[in-house]
Amino acid sequence: MPQLDCCCFEGFMVFQNIKSWWNGTVTPYENDPDGAGFIIGVSTDRHWTSSATRAVWGFVKREWKWVVATFLAIVALLLAYASIP
Repeated sequence: MPQLDCCCFEGFMVFQNIKSWWNGTVTPYENDPDGAGFIIGVSTDRHWTSSATRAVWGFVKREWKWVVATFLAIVALLLAYASIP
């Protein structure tokens, strides 16, 4: 039986790490055992960089039309400036 080298699985591990960073950790609510009621649900704790990336991505998803136009205009200006002798 041929032995698999671990290099073919490194990309998969990177994908899993990015996925766990993006999703964060999900923890169920802790209820007081002596309390009169209980709460059903979970909370998601994300790393601050994941929250910031989500905010930027959400902004770009909502406002993609003028973001793309502004980006292309800046690139065009930089190319025009670079072509000046």
